[in-house]
Amino acid sequence: MKQKPGKPLFYGKKGATQVFALPGNPAAALTCFYVYVHIALQQMMNREDLELKRVSAKSATHFLKKGDRPQFLKAIYNNGEVEILEGQSSAMQQTYALANALVFMDENAQEITIGKTVETIILPE
Repeated sequence: MKQKPGKPLFYGKKGATQVFALPGNPAAALTCFYVYVHIALQQMMNREDLELKRVSAKSATHFLKKGDRPQFLKAIYNNGEVEILEGQSSAMQQTYALANALVFMDENAQEITIGKTVETIILPE
């Protein structure tokens, strides 16, 4: 998977059996769960709303991305504004304990400036 955090990620199917293999770092595993596995589980349960809610929000913080992969950033969303948290390492769980959202940066974006509108995925409570 060309994203950060999120590799390696595997999905396989044999007959009716489906298998997901998630990355070993805790935050990477949780990000991949929310972005990919959650949708599959919702579909298996015949739910109508498969994906987590996505909203546009104004960034309250500045963030400079390293590398060229799409990135999911742990964040706190509140009332149309989103604060990108410090500590984005895929091994860090503390930021997930605080986060209620993920900000998505596509592969072409290198920077988020204060006030910029960003795609935000609202995490389940």
